[in-house]
Amino acid sequence: MIRNDHSIEGKAILVAEGDESSYREINSILLASGYKNILWARDGGQLLEILRGFYSQLGELGLIILNHKLPNCEVQNICQSINRFDENSRIPVIITLESKADLELPIIPSECKNNAIELISKPINKSEMDSLVHLCLLLKRERDIRREHEESLIDELSERKVMEARLKYLISHDELTGLANHRSLEKS
Repeated sequence: MIRNDHSIEGKAILVAEGDESSYREINSILLASGYKNILWARDGGQLLEILRGFYSQLGELGLIILNHKLPNCEVQNICQSINRFDENSRIPVIITLESKADLELPIIPSECKNNAIELISKPINKSEMDSLVHLCLLLKRERDIRREHEESLIDELSERKVMEARLKYLISHDELTGLANHRSLEKS
């Protein structure tokens, strides 16, 4: 069954930022844009711990904003962990860079390519960050809806296969006795 709770406003946004002033800057941009469910991970260990908390409810985590130089964290390992938690790669990730020069570096490992990675450099432009966050949350919502539709179609397909098997049985067997009917006996 498909649910209709796909609002982007209530989704959690996980900010993985080791520098408190950078976190406060991102947090103030998010709060000014109307996002209230903001979580903060100061290092890779806290990030993984928070992700584990969302393991059974991935639909509630809307976005991860990750500093590519987060203490005790390698972007590649975090992407692998996210992919283990979220095999459908539904959670978008925004990676913050220390400067525009970092945009030229090969920062996004192949493990992260499916997560809709966006790069943004510091100092963070409020309108750019606001647009990126909104876009990523919309993408997350669409991925969640698509996943629910896929699950619904799989359920419907399995129900149809059961009905088809039952019909095949009923065609060749008497409904009352369960014995092979006259037509199936003539075929053999």
